[in-house]
Amino acid sequence: MDNTGASFGPGSRAAHEARSGLHPTGFDPSRGLHILQHSLGVDRHGQGERYRNHFVTGEGSVDYPDCMALVGAGLMERRGYSALAGGDWCFTVTEAGAAYVAEHSPPPPKLTAGQRRYREWLDVSDATGETFIEFCRRKAASAIKARRAETGTGSVHESAVGDSRDAQPAPASSQTTIQEKGE
Repeated sequence: MDNTGASFGPGSRAAHEARSGLHPTGFDPSRGLHILQHSLGVDRHGQGERYRNHFVTGEGSVDYPDCMALVGAGLMERRGYSALAGGDWCFTVTEAGAAYVAEHSPPPPKLTAGQRRYREWLDVSDATGETFIEFCRRKAASAIKARRAETGTGSVHESAVGDSRDAQPAPASSQTTIQEKGE
């Protein structure tokens, strides 16, 4: 007997989905996650401002079966045809879909100090009109000012190695010139 329609066993749909990497509700998790993230306007790590909640696709599109599977999983809703979208279907992400994005998006990569500084500049550059180098110089100047106020010293270097005015010159006997070494 052919058991391809059975609900259990090696020929069942659940077994096929497990072998194929499909989510138990029938969608490809990586494609489904990408569609949900795109629908919400977030990046591949689920980060960013959610500035939209829609995905438009039609019955002949490669994304349509995935969207219908996401509807079946309760992660999206099919809203209807949209004249604005050329008569295609408009899908929106449900609260469960937004939670799925938050839970299944990979963590963002760890950023270096330079990458964090550059992203900080991107966040303020439109408002300040500064170039990146101007931003870095301003940040460095305010860090030095804060360090001086904290330590009461004249420079950041001085606070790290001590005040150079207190340094004593080396004794004359230990100062050797290059000519003396050559003899």
